[in-house]
Amino acid sequence: MTPAKTRVFEKCPSYVTDGIWAYSTVGAYKDCTSNGTWWRNPQNQQEWSNYSTCIDIEKHHVIIFVDTTFSLFSIILLLPACVIFLYFRPLRIQHRIRLHLNLFVSFILTSILFIMWNNLVNRDHIYRHPEETRLHRNTVGCRILNFLISYLRSTNYFCMFIEGYYLYRLLAATFERPKTLVGYYIFSWGFPLIPSLIYATIRGTMFNEKCWVINAEPYEWIMYVPNLLCIMANLFFLVYILLVLVGRLQNHANEPSNYRRTVKATLVLIPLFGLQQLLIIYRPSRENDYAYPYEIISSIIIHSQGGLVALVFCFFNREVHSHIRKAFDRLKDSSVRPADRSSYTTTTQFPAANTRSFIHLNGHSRLVNTNTGQSAKNNNAANYTPLTVIKEGGV
Repeated sequence: MTPAKTRVFEKCPSYVTDGIWAYSTVGAYKDCTSNGTWWRNPQNQQEWSNYSTCIDIEKHHVIIFVDTTFSLFSIILLLPACVIFLYFRPLRIQHRIRLHLNLFVSFILTSILFIMWNNLVNRDHIYRHPEETRLHRNTVGCRILNFLISYLRSTNYFCMFIEGYYLYRLLAATFERPKTLVGYYIFSWGFPLIPSLIYATIRGTMFNEKCWVINAEPYEWIMYVPNLLCIMANLFFLVYILLVLVGRLQNHANEPSNYRRTVKATLVLIPLFGLQQLLIIYRPSRENDYAYPYEIISSIIIHSQGGLVALVFCFFNREVHSHIRKAFDRLKDSSVRPADRSSYTTTTQFPAANTRSFIHLNGHSRLVNTNTGQSAKNNNAANYTPLTVIKEGGV
């Protein structure tokens, strides 16, 4: 028997805490009134349990805020980066730029869906009674949204993988570029559909509840393994690229600054390859004291990646700066009065085409003869991103 005028705490039901990492250990409670009966909700006269103490509302709000803020940060930087890459023809016709755009689009779509999930599902979990939430009702729209997020997250990994594979192939095949990128696009967007559809089929038939947010071991590995393999492959590509470049600089041991530039240029590839996610590869249980800090750090690393890649490979890029300056110069020239234009002369240069290749390393171009291994400075080469290979005199 429960004494009158007492509050009884009980373990929170799973349908309240499922999918929530910022949950409280206090538990739910019921109040026994002075007449020895459980307190009833005046609206429907039913016995009422308070589940609001099952969730740490403040921490949950912080996680949602961090997710949304960094997702918006990435979208705000990725959208103009895509416009810049598409606007300037010398940029958009390059294979490496097209692969960047491919990755940028996947980041944008993923960020948009994460914002939708936070506002439609996570916030809903806070402000509604547990039995009225979208998670508990397991709505079709909620399940579709979760499926799309899982699929697009997987495309992020595969788009990062083809970025690494492209650079690896350039170095391993002596700067031989693929004739078309169609295969890259099909692989990065088509292959993730296979594990995603298999996983969705299993969830829909065996674990069709709570919008599929409940862990369904061991079937979660259907999604984890392909993504993890992409990250491990990119780690191999990064080490290979670094070793190859350092090996080719052995002939210039009297220039130690070349090594520093090479290492720096290679490290810049870490966010492009997604290797920073190795820091959060292990997820602690919800009962662990580090679960909440992990969620914050994980949200920052995952949702800021698109913005960081846009900054490094677009807004901090000297080749992009060069094209923007030229565009402004042309705009200023077009505003000059016709009478004043007669005082200007234009000189056009036609550089002789050749087949020597050069590698851009953090603002310095190193010309490489692929037959002899000899190199020389190219002071007029347009700088792009670290570790990109193009043909001099071509695009």
